[in-house]
Amino acid sequence: MGRWRVLPLVLAMTLPACSDPGGMARDLYVAVVVADSAVSHTDTIELKTLVTNISTRAISIQWNGCNAHYELIDPAGRVVGPRAMHPCLSVLEFARLRPGESHLFDYKLHFNPGMYRIRGVARTADRNYHSDPVEILVD
Repeated sequence: MGRWRVLPLVLAMTLPACSDPGGMARDLYVAVVVADSAVSHTDTIELKTLVTNISTRAISIQWNGCNAHYELIDPAGRVVGPRAMHPCLSVLEFARLRPGESHLFDYKLHFNPGMYRIRGVARTADRNYHSDPVEILVD
């Protein structure tokens, strides 16, 4: 991966967006990868979200340009962004990931100065899967 590194907080298995009282198996592994955890506000933040099917069956994930595969979260864990990426007329599409198959989503972002917590997200028809958050300091 060259200069890319997975931050230590990223390697845990994902949890569904809501609690999992039924103990459903974890089907997708989601990791968020950043090139640097501290950048200048003039820099481009290069972010990648890796989604891997760790189940024994094919899983369909949302796959269009309308939804980002990352979220900005506040210290309480609430999603605060991104806002709509742009007006989107795309039809909601799904792509099937076979067992063991992965996809990498790439983003180039700019943020104002501040501390940001970012987590990866993969959406299926009935639930969301998240990575652990990583922190990025923008000065």
